[in-house]
Amino acid sequence: MNGSIVSWLVLAISTISTFSGIARASASAQCLGVDQRSLLLELRNSLVFNASESSKLVQWDQGADSWSGVTCEDGLIVGLDLSDESIFGGIDGSSSLFMLKFLQHLNLAFNDFNSSAVPSGLANLSRLVHLDLSYTGFAGPILVELLHLTQLRELYLDGVNMSAEGSGWCGALSSSKLEVLRRISSRSLSGTNTSNP
Repeated sequence: MNGSIVSWLVLAISTISTFSGIARASASAQCLGVDQRSLLLELRNSLVFNASESSKLVQWDQGADSWSGVTCEDGLIVGLDLSDESIFGGIDGSSSLFMLKFLQHLNLAFNDFNSSAVPSGLANLSRLVHLDLSYTGFAGPILVELLHLTQLRELYLDGVNMSAEGSGWCGALSSSKLEVLRRISSRSLSGTNTSNP
């Protein structure tokens, strides 16, 4: 009798493992249809990054079954983690990144965008709940872009230079902009430069 229970357990575990693998493969293929793969490849090709230090972007290609750093839900790309990918330069406001309309989580932390402005295209990602721009090298006004992110609940700007010339970001804090900051339940501004000359 003990032998039959063990055999049954082995069969059950192997069946579950098999179906689990099939479900993961199906979800991956369903998530990354040709149009979504094209957007990701266009994004990868538009970014300047050190391939020898990249662990995610360097693996992306049209035939890939899994895309490192990409999270899908119900067939849609909802998460993109490009943290610590040795990206440098900037992100163009018309980047395919901003065509990922269902994106809820975006992590660009620990890259070097070379003091470029936070891309205006962020405003197109209206479903963003989590945004991490920590230690990205972005500089300048940031709150203007956040006004359009009404779903945003987590914001990380550690080490970002938010100082600005003229009226600056501090001088532009209206009550509606302060409400955006109140709505965000988790935020971090450690090491952030917020000077306003």
